Amino acid sequence: MAVLPPSVSAEETPHTPEAIKAVSQSLQTNLKAGLEAYQKSDYLTACTSLALAVGDGRTLRWHNEGLIKLFKAKGEDTREYETEIIALDGAIGRLEARTKDVCALAQ
Repeated sequence: MAVLPPSVSAEETPHTPEAIKAVSQSLQTNLKAGLEAYQKSDYLTACTSLALAVGDGRTLRWHNEGLIKLFKAKGEDTREYETEIIALDGAIGRLEARTKDVCALAQ
């Protein structure tokens, strides 16, 4: 989980560990709901839940981008977050493709 540099207070940024944790939990909840709905052949609910998970993934990416800018401005190392963005991009792309497939089943 992200840790703000000591030179940054939580009031300076929306990219707090608490905000990132909340989005991560939402992502997990939506993925689980989507999978459970898919297993029950409830494709409309699965489509909706997975689409919400894609949005959560994009929000996590936004948080990481914000942390990178913040850390660079404070002279901190950003490699960990840059690597995480690459991984997130791949995961979001795969999730988007699967979500489109599931949503097609719902129609």
